[in-house]
Amino acid sequence: MMLGSFEINVLQKITVSEEIQQIFDKATKIEGAKRELMLYLGKKESNSVDYAYISRTVPAVLNPAPRYELIMVNVPYDNSNMKNYKFNATTIIEDIGKGMLGGIRCSSAEEATIRILNSLEADRFIRTFNSAVDNTKKIEKGTEEEMALVKKVQEYHYDVELYLGYKPVAFANYYIAEVKNRETEVKGIQLVTVNNPKEGSIIVEIKDIL
Repeated sequence: MMLGSFEINVLQKITVSEEIQQIFDKATKIEGAKRELMLYLGKKESNSVDYAYISRTVPAVLNPAPRYELIMVNVPYDNSNMKNYKFNATTIIEDIGKGMLGGIRCSSAEEATIRILNSLEADRFIRTFNSAVDNTKKIEKGTEEEMALVKKVQEYHYDVELYLGYKPVAFANYYIAEVKNRETEVKGIQLVTVNNPKEGSIIVEIKDIL
């Protein structure tokens, strides 16, 4: 790993080490929300160590709307005092809220872990994602914007890691995937939006998370 660059090393929540879990717990328990570690993404070392996670977060308010966040925790090498931890949370997607229509519905913590669930529903989400990747890479005609997306998808190998939720009116599902550039072999993390029309699933948007 080059000093100052992120080492992507994705781990599902059931396989993280005690140290990685404790860093997450200590950094996030001081905030006004319940945060559950869903995915460990990796770390970056320089003058300190930055740890990256995906969290499912439920605010400590009446009728909370859950959300998924990118959690960054900066830990000094002398990490004996947790008060020295620097904590940052960036929203990836957020539930529209109870009784509201038209927006995103976040998955439950259990539904999200499609890589470790042994269920037909989890298998269906994985198949849909993989089919969307394959179908998108085969697209030959479209607008300039659509073909730019196709080209970007073609540059990567995709491993789906989490199912974050859906948007019913748009037939859209949201996933977190680990990606690796086919030419450079550099790894990254993407938020991938998949549409599921009757004619076949396709990727309609990707956002680089890490």
